[in-house]
Amino acid sequence: MMQAALLEGILFSSEALPLVGDTERVQSYSNALQALGNTLETHKEWSLMGSFITECPPGSAHNSCAEYRKRIDGAVILGLVHGRTMVPTNASLSSAPLPTDVLVANTIRAYNKEFCSLYALNQEESGNGRPGILYGRYAADKYGGEDGGNPWVLITAALANLLYQAASQVSHTALNLEERAAWKIALNDVGFSGEANDFIAAGDSVLVRLREHISAEDDMHLFEQIHRDTGLQYNAKDLTWSYAEVLNALVARKMATKASFKMFVV
Repeated sequence: MMQAALLEGILFSSEALPLVGDTERVQSYSNALQALGNTLETHKEWSLMGSFITECPPGSAHNSCAEYRKRIDGAVILGLVHGRTMVPTNASLSSAPLPTDVLVANTIRAYNKEFCSLYALNQEESGNGRPGILYGRYAADKYGGEDGGNPWVLITAALANLLYQAASQVSHTALNLEERAAWKIALNDVGFSGEANDFIAAGDSVLVRLREHISAEDDMHLFEQIHRDTGLQYNAKDLTWSYAEVLNALVARKMATKASFKMFVV
């Protein structure tokens, strides 16, 4: 996300002043971008499911990573959603993977497994045949609940956004065989064919699962979390970030459906 911000800062600074731009700031941002390097490489972890993105770099001595068991952390999903930029300037310097990448599919697969095991609510609803999943923060989250915390509205909405972004990407570049196989397993969808509509359906299932936990009493207000036991929204009513991520997901869905329609028409 820092890389994306710096890339956009470079573009903005290039156009900040008539004709010449703010060259000093452009150079400063460019230097900072180079210094960051390829941050993704230090956050890959290998497992039997293949390499996936982790919050904690393998072998990290950072105390909070071990204490809160952040090997799998919903913040990574936010990074994947917001860590890419449409700015063409120095775009090759960004290490964020495309939303259809095998690495992203493996990450979704690993995170699905973690958050299903953490929340009985997910297990119950999936057992009843409901599609979708609710994501939270990390395994030893204690904020707002016991060990494991609760699912979060904004992280779940970000997951849907990521799937819609994958749909838009597929509309431009078809999945290769490796990507298709990885996503078929990640989404647990035997009928997955790798088309944009498959990703749109997956994103919809996440938002529908989220919608089912907005009760009539909530009157469409969004909270911070969903209680892991009751399934009701919980803590921090009208959290701005929750609204922002849901709206971002809906915008991404609109873009994905437009891209898919154009591909079909052509």
